[in-house]
Amino acid sequence: MNKTKDLSRRLPQMSMRISILLALSTYAICVAILFQIWNDAWQHEGDEANNLSLVIERDVSRNLDLYNLSLQRVIEDLRQSQPDALAEDFRQQMLLDHAATSEAFDSIFVLDKSGKVTISLGHRSHGSANFSDRDYFQVQRDNPAVGLYVSHPYNSRSAGGAPSIALSRRISNPDGSFAGIVVGAVRLSYFEHLVAGLDLGAHGIVALLSTDGTILMQCPNGADVVGEKIRDPVIFSRMAAAQEGTFIDSGMIDGVRRLYRFRHIGDYPLIVIVAPSTEDVLATWRAKAWLIASLMALLGAAIIFFAILFSRELRRRQAAEDRLTLMVRTDALTGLYNRGELNLMLATEWNRASRSARPLSLLFIDIDHFKSYNDIYGHQAGDIALIAVAKVIGSCSRRSSDVATRYGGEEFVLLLPDTDEKSAAEIGQKLLASVRSLDIPHAGDPCGYVTVSIGVACSASVDASDVQALLKAADHAVYDAKEAGRNRLCVASSHREYPLKLSRSDEPLACSAGGAHPAPPLRGG
Repeated sequence: MNKTKDLSRRLPQMSMRISILLALSTYAICVAILFQIWNDAWQHEGDEANNLSLVIERDVSRNLDLYNLSLQRVIEDLRQSQPDALAEDFRQQMLLDHAATSEAFDSIFVLDKSGKVTISLGHRSHGSANFSDRDYFQVQRDNPAVGLYVSHPYNSRSAGGAPSIALSRRISNPDGSFAGIVVGAVRLSYFEHLVAGLDLGAHGIVALLSTDGTILMQCPNGADVVGEKIRDPVIFSRMAAAQEGTFIDSGMIDGVRRLYRFRHIGDYPLIVIVAPSTEDVLATWRAKAWLIASLMALLGAAIIFFAILFSRELRRRQAAEDRLTLMVRTDALTGLYNRGELNLMLATEWNRASRSARPLSLLFIDIDHFKSYNDIYGHQAGDIALIAVAKVIGSCSRRSSDVATRYGGEEFVLLLPDTDEKSAAEIGQKLLASVRSLDIPHAGDPCGYVTVSIGVACSASVDASDVQALLKAADHAVYDAKEAGRNRLCVASSHREYPLKLSRSDEPLACSAGGAHPAPPLRGG
């Protein structure tokens, strides 16, 4: 029963704790889901950037390989055909068979050692134009071992100023001296058309760099940065140190934070970059995060809200049950425990005292001449006197184990576990004095005020086979106190005297307890 009551009392707190734990678990699941979505967003964007960079790298590498092969074939054909001895038309037709004809690639030209165009293969002719001022000519002239050279971007004079880069190879005389170059121009619009239509978000970019950090192309809005060099050496060093990779950093030109996926283009001194901005990557995640977090927050709040309501209802019911239990266990007039509760406590404490061999004492208290008090002052005044005396008896309960009860009418019992006879008698004496100090007038009492008679019985001093015998012994002692003149205390076990010092010198100071003899029926004053 006690365990059931304890569980019932703890149920509201348990329900709140469980609800809070459930809400926290919901939030933890929400955090885990949001983290997974965040991680998936980055993984997806990284995979997309990697795929795009791979496609661009393969396309550009394939076309540059073809263009490079054409330059090499032109040089080979020049060596074998002795083009100076051939007619111009035939020579151009023969070499054109081996040249690249893609619209993305401009005509192939052969420049002599002074930089003058000697052969123009394709749809564009330069006449006597001289390109000795270009880096693709100067590098080949000054360095015999350079091989294929990819120039810096320039505005093509032959293509109406179109931004271009050039691929050039050296032509050497049999003795190794410089004889000129073969050069092919690649319009940067080729790269722009290649990445046109790619969805990289509002702030994403695709860029083509040379390995010295020069920006050759950037989409979108790259016209203003073509030819510039990367200002951040840390960012560029990351791309120069590996063939491919991924990192997050602020923009090389505009400072926008991006996810950079870079890849070198074959053996060419070129790097392609696909870089969606972190803001765009997280935009979709944030929308999902707000939705999921809001739903989870509402769910957690709902759990806690209903838990509070449930807990309040449990507390309300528990309070109602406590009030009902208190009504069942207590006397409605005095607020002390009633006789039914006394019987339960007597049985419990008797069993405990029997097991532990500890004393159990009883004080049986009876208000003297109470019937005449009601006759003189009325029952309402009698009730007030009962409440006052009950309050005094309740105040004598020193410990939580002491039990003060109204036995019936004007009779009370004070149960004192683990209390010997002498200590119980001392408590009784204090109770007598406290009732006397109330100074409740009583014209029907010889003392002139309300008094009580008390009988004391202790299990260690009374030959009692059960708790009822102990109770009867205490009642017998009350009878002896009344026979001895009331307003006194008697102990059931012996003829010991426990004097009561009163405030009036003309009143008796002591009474003697009666010996053991059959106890009279339980009675009132």
